[in-house]
Formats: sequence, structure tokens, C-alpha cells
Amino acid sequence: MELTHTDESGNTVMKFEGALLVSELAGISAELSESVGGSGDLVMDIALVTDCDTAGAQALCTVAKTARGAGRRVAVTGASASIVESMKRVGILLEDVVDSLEVSVDG
Repeated sequence: MELTHTDESGNTVMKFEGALLVSELAGISAELSESVGGSGDLVMDIALVTDCDTAGAQALCTVAKTARGAGRRVAVTGASASIVESMKRVGILLEDVVDSLEVSVDG
């Protein structure tokens, strides 16, 4: 899992690439914390996430809830329909914890 974060017009954009799995979370925890602590809106781009387990989904929700608790607007972009559906099957609804959710059509 690769995670990059950039500042775009005063907002933090986090780009996730690869498998968002429990085995990968320890390697990106510092970057997750750093991104949540910024200012402006937070955009989590998950278009390049290839797989996501329950721990990965919970991590996305925790980041969103923490940022929103700090008064930031949160958006998720590039979410594949299959990942959103997988999350729903385990009771995790991204749309309940973010301000904006952009779901892409699986191709």
C-alpha cells in the first residue's frame, strides 16, 4: 500500500494505491495521522485501491470521523462500486461518515 498526500489549494489530498489491508496499515499509520491533522478539506482518493478488508475500511472511516470532528469536510473519490459494496456487506457505510462520496463504475 502506498499513500501519498499533497496540499492542493489549501486542502489535503490523500491518494491510496494498492491493497488496503490489515497487514498494510502499520506501514501507513504515521502518514494517516499526519494527513488528518491538516487544515482545509480532506479528499481521500481511493481509485487505485485494489482490495480492501474490514480493517482497511475501518481505517478510512476513522480518518473521516477524526477529520470531521476537527471541523473539516471530507470527500472520498474514485471508490469502486465493488469496494463500496464489500464494505456494505460488513456494515461499513462510507456515505455515513463523509460529506461527499464519488463511486466509479467498475470496468
